[in-house]
Amino acid sequence: MMEFVEGCRIDKLPLMLSEVAHLIYLDGPLLSLVKNDHDETYVQFWCDADEQTNRWLFFRITNHQLVGYLTQEVTLHHLVLNPPDGFLYMVDMDAESNQTSVSFVLPSALPEIYLPPEESYYDVGSQLDDQEKISLFDHLLGGQTPSESQEISGINYIPDDPAEPRMELDCRAARVAPDRLGHINKLSQAHYWH
Repeated sequence: MMEFVEGCRIDKLPLMLSEVAHLIYLDGPLLSLVKNDHDETYVQFWCDADEQTNRWLFFRITNHQLVGYLTQEVTLHHLVLNPPDGFLYMVDMDAESNQTSVSFVLPSALPEIYLPPEESYYDVGSQLDDQEKISLFDHLLGGQTPSESQEISGINYIPDDPAEPRMELDCRAARVAPDRLGHINKLSQAHYWH
């Protein structure tokens, strides 16, 4: 049985989302970036499951926050507790990815087990394959793909605002896909975060 979370129930997720990249993948996506029709980025974060349903949290993220997460300046824990809109969508989906329940949820209403550990820094090199890196940077750069002279292992994101963190990613390792952790009701923190 999944955790009870107090929220405001709505009919369906009011977003048309398309995939950008899977950031954490363990025999299936656990943390993904998706975007809406206006190229706003959202995080799709798996947080619970029972025999019939998977529960996901969706929340908007700014490019500044995303760069901070990818450069290990900000944790996923911080992002989940501080969404720019002040709320998250909690979406239950059946095995065919049909939405069975959707709610607005405040970060303060999330059970402790849904929160990543406080030290949930991202290890970009451990998860993304080359195509996902290209897709991610294409999204971050607003549709401008990195020049062919740049190697995939050295893509840089140079922000317009000098106060924004600079992203320099060394992307060496291939995607990790060990067996899914049985019944994933409890997050096994050591497997998901660096």
